[in-house]
Amino acid sequence: AFAILKGLGAPSDVSSVRLDARNALSAEARGCRVSGVRADASHVEFDRLDEGLPLNFGVFGALQFRFIPIPEELDQYLLTVRNLTPGSYDVLAEGRLLGSFTAEQLAGGLNLCSATADGWQPGGPWDAEAGALMRLTDSRFELLDAQLQMDAYLPAHPMRASLRGQGEVVDSRIVALQRNLVRPRPFQFSIRPTAK
Repeated sequence: AFAILKGLGAPSDVSSVRLDARNALSAEARGCRVSGVRADASHVEFDRLDEGLPLNFGVFGALQFRFIPIPEELDQYLLTVRNLTPGSYDVLAEGRLLGSFTAEQLAGGLNLCSATADGWQPGGPWDAEAGALMRLTDSRFELLDAQLQMDAYLPAHPMRASLRGQGEVVDSRIVALQRNLVRPRPFQFSIRPTAK
C-alpha cells in the first residue's frame, strides 16, 4: 500500500502550521486552517482544523515503521513555533500532553503524528480517534464473520433471516458511529512552559 500511495504521488505532509510566538498574526498553514491564535514569548494557543489527519496504528503502531517509512514519507503532521523564550515546553492538543520539547526543537519543527508523552497511551486526539476507529472496524468484521458462521452452520435456524436483518441494522449504525467519530473538527493546541 505504501508503494502504491507513493507511486500515485501522495505527499509527505498531512498538514503543517508555522507560528511566531512574537507575532500571532504571522501564522502560516498548509492542509489546515488556523484560528484563535494567542501568543507571547512563553505561551502559544491556537485552534487547528485539518483537511486530513495522520495515519495511526494504535499503541506500539510505530514498531511497524522499521522497514516502511510512513511517518517520514506519508505522515508529517507538523508544528513549528519560532521565537519562544529558551526553555522546555509542553505541547498539548485538546488537553492531551503530546510531550515536552525545547524551544529549539519547536523552532526546528516537530512531526506530531504519533507524539505521545506516555507510550502506553495514544498521543493527540487524532491518534485516540484512530484507535477507536480501528476497534469499530474490527467490530464490523466480527459481525460479518458471525453472520457467515450462522449461514454456514445454522442454515435451519428459524430466525436466520431476521438475525441477518438485525445484523445489517447494527452494521449501518456502526458505520454512522465511525463517520461521526472522525468528522473533521478543530483541535485546540497549547504550548506552555513545562510544569516543574
